[in-house]
Amino acid sequence: MSDEIRPIVTQDVSVLARIFKECFAAPPWNEAWSDETAIRRLSQFMGTKTCRGVVAFEAERAVGFVLGQIEGWVDGNLFLVQDMCVVSDRQRSGLGGRLLEWLPRDIESRDRVTGTYLLTDADSTAEAFYRGQGFQRSGRKVVLSTGRRDS
Repeated sequence: MSDEIRPIVTQDVSVLARIFKECFAAPPWNEAWSDETAIRRLSQFMGTKTCRGVVAFEAERAVGFVLGQIEGWVDGNLFLVQDMCVVSDRQRSGLGGRLLEWLPRDIESRDRVTGTYLLTDADSTAEAFYRGQGFQRSGRKVVLSTGRRDS
């Protein structure tokens, strides 16, 4: 069990980048993030007023985080989970579920969040994890993209 789960702060960016790089270097993503690109991505999110996130520590070691953005909607706000990462030796321990429980409790009343959503690869272990946490596929939405990747 985590020693501490707390809101992220700007000073956490290098620690979060380390976890991010480790998670996305592993299958199924196999992505080669550098320190610079991981820090840039996370700093861009964390530099906005609408960014919310939490980080988990065990024995003073950061072991996982989830962060995203509050988005205005017709009947309140939505929360878009942009990144969630748990270090490999703590995956399948329940930590990811605890992070996903902690963050919504923190933002639902303070930010009037009425729903949470995310994008992930279809038919992946990530999708299976999120489905196990109560997420479901949207029957009305489809992801359309341009650019170099089918992501």
